[in-house]
Parts: sequence; C-alpha cells; structure tokens
Amino acid sequence: MARPLPAPPGVGLLVAALVVGAWVTHLGWLLFGAAAPALSEPRAWLHLAGQAWLCTGLFITAHDAMHGTVTPVRWLNHAVGAAACFLFAGFSYRMLLRNHHLHHAAPASDGDPDYLAHRPRFWPWFFAFLWRY
Repeated sequence: MARPLPAPPGVGLLVAALVVGAWVTHLGWLLFGAAAPALSEPRAWLHLAGQAWLCTGLFITAHDAMHGTVTPVRWLNHAVGAAACFLFAGFSYRMLLRNHHLHHAAPASDGDPDYLAHRPRFWPWFFAFLWRY
C-alpha cells in the first residue's frame, strides 16, 4: 500500500483554525447571539449535534497536534493543541501529550495509561480518564 502524500504546508493549521473558529463562533452564537430554541424544537437538537461534531473536531485537532501534524512549527503546533484541549474539555495538553505517547509506547498493556484491564466497563474507565486528565 502506498503512503499518502503529505498535505501542502499550512493545510493542517488552516483546518485547525477552521475547526476552532467554527466551534467558538457557533457556541458564541448559541450563547449570546440567538434566541435559544426550546429543546422541544428540532433545530435545538441540530445545534446540539453540530456542536458535538465540532467538539469531536477539537479532539481530533488536539490529537493531531500531539503527533506534530498540525504544523511543523513546534511551538505553534503545541499552542494549537493546548487551545483545542482546553476548549474541548478543559484538559491539560501536557498531561494528554505525555500519556498519549505512553499509550503508543505500550498500547493495551499495564503501561498504557488509557487501558484499565481492571475496569473493563465504560463508566469506571470514563471517570478514571477524566480524573487523570
């Protein structure tokens, strides 16, 4: 299988800026610009789904920054990752970065901070993840 060609310079940073910008704009519009729709209205659920989709984009942006693929400028890559982590859930980018590299060094083992064999169910794992990050 052939390796994909790298994206042209600046594309990762542009995509990250679009995701962060769309997230901030949509959230700001929902909170301050528009009359909030009642949850009984279908458009309210569309906005919730859209914001959730943008939150996923924030996490993907943070993940890409952890792998150094948002931009080759190291400090800028980490700044984008830190902003995306904070906006996503108030997480520490430094903790995520450290533990994410530990995760890749020993996936699904006792050395993997994201793998808890003694907590095989979702909620115990989820709360342990939130506590750790």
